[in-house]
This record gives sequence, structure tokens and C-alpha cells, in this order.
Amino acid sequence: MKEAEVIIVGAGPAGVACAVQLKRTSFDVLVIEKRRVGGRAWQAGAVENLAGWTSLPGEQIAAQMNDQLAHWKIPVEFAEVTKVTGDRGTGILPVENHGRDVRATRYILHAEDGPAFESKVVVIATGVTPKVPEVAPPLDPDARRVYYNVLDIPYCENKRIGIIGSGDVAFDYALSVCDRHNVTILVRSERLSAIPLLIERAESKPGIEILRNHASNRIEPFAEKVEVEIAQTGKTLTFDYLVIAIGSEASLPLIEGIDRIPGDELRLAPSLYVIGDAAHIGFRQISIAMGDGLRVAMTITENRTRHG
Repeated sequence: MKEAEVIIVGAGPAGVACAVQLKRTSFDVLVIEKRRVGGRAWQAGAVENLAGWTSLPGEQIAAQMNDQLAHWKIPVEFAEVTKVTGDRGTGILPVENHGRDVRATRYILHAEDGPAFESKVVVIATGVTPKVPEVAPPLDPDARRVYYNVLDIPYCENKRIGIIGSGDVAFDYALSVCDRHNVTILVRSERLSAIPLLIERAESKPGIEILRNHASNRIEPFAEKVEVEIAQTGKTLTFDYLVIAIGSEASLPLIEGIDRIPGDELRLAPSLYVIGDAAHIGFRQISIAMGDGLRVAMTITENRTRHG
């Protein structure tokens, strides 16, 4: 079992910001990431609301986060944490619980097909997972044509890409690939949920077609194509690849044997935190996620200063 003073699950903007701040204050930090450093920053075409920068490609931000972890010599274990369990110790440890002393808790992090991890302080920054529509089929590894992340599409050019969704993510996906593909955005109703700026940009691109009132009634992938049947018309549209971007929900590991603290947005239990998109899915912004990471890192540091 691997141990660290603080374990951070997730190496996206929230997790990396938290890890770097803790390392700066001399904590022994371990980051666990299931896929790759950078998280959903990889999916952002252009990030335009980070103070100090006019525009930054999401992939550049993600790559810089990887370099930042390497610079601070923060180790990263690649594994998927599926469950966090609590094991209360016998000693009394003052923690940030409104001045009350509570039993010290040792957290065990269980990984999928890998070793377990142990720490008294855990920060969960696991982000979100995409919503799957009822009409979406199970993914077939031999005929993989349906995706939930535009970056998962094999590199190619001059393909017909269908994108299901009406929000910022769907439009950002379309803008990120329209220069080398023909893109059709399928919107289930008349209403578009994306911000006006993204809508205007998409409407100005010759490589993007927006089809309102095109709800998906059937999605069927084949070896070389994917078909989408439209509920309103009964017609079938054919694409080379399909990306589904209809929303997300918090991606949290199963938490067992832990007394939760009610009413605290960023703290699930004593010294068990959740930050970034996983904490407040309605405010999914890189700058907010980074702020969460810094805030919790400073809280952990303050608690150590107070109680040793």
C-alpha cells in the first residue's frame, strides 16, 4: 500500500493547483490520475477568461500543467480510484471541524486493478463524466464510431462529424474540428444553450451546420459509419463519427464508512475534500477549479500550522 501525507485524486486544473500549492508549503504530495494530466483542459478549444491571457489553447494549458508537476517533482500514479473508505484511528486529532476534536481518520483509496493508497488527507478532484442518452448503444471496440470527447476521434481529415448537444461543450467541440472536417450539430429543440459568442462563431464557419429540432431517436454505429435517426422527421443521417455532448454529472468514487459533514461544499468529511467540477458542476470553469485547489491547499496548510 502506497502512502503520502496528502493524496490528490485527479490531475486536472483543480488537482494540479492544489498539489503545487501544497508542495510549495513542504507537504509530501501524491497525485493519482486515471488518464492523463490536464483533465478536461484538453477538451477546451480556446480558454479566453483566464485573467492575464487573451486566449490560450486548452491543450497548451494541459501540457503546461504536466510540466509544472514535473518541475515541482510531484509524483503521479496512473490508476483509477473507484472507492474511498474510512478507518478511524484511536487517537484524537484536531481538524478543521468548527473547533471540535474528532477521531483521526485514515483513508484508504481503492484502485481499479492496482494497488491501494493510504493518507490522512485526501482531495478528490475527479471532475465530471458525460451523460449518456438512452438511445446510445454500448460502445463496440470493433466498430467504435460514437464518442463523448472529440479528442478521442482518431486523427483524420475531411470526415463528416455529427455532434449531439446544444451547450458550450458541443459548440466548442465543433469549432475545434471544423477546419478539417464537415461538422453538423444536432439540437433536440429550437433552443440553443451555448453562450451567444460561441453560437455566432459557429454560425460564421462554413464547415459547421446547425440543425435545430433534430432530437436523436436511434444511434447505431457500424464498422465504417454511424447512423442517427431523427425523432421529428424519421429521417436517418449518416456520419463518419458521432460525438455526444449533452451534459455531464459529477464523477466521484464510491465513498464508504465515512461520516459526512453536511452543508460544506468543498469538504465531505474531516480532511476529505472535493474540489473543481466534481464539487459544483454548474460552475465548470478552469479558473474556478484552480481557485478551489488553492483554497483547499491553504486550508490544509492552516490546519497543520494550528495543530501540528
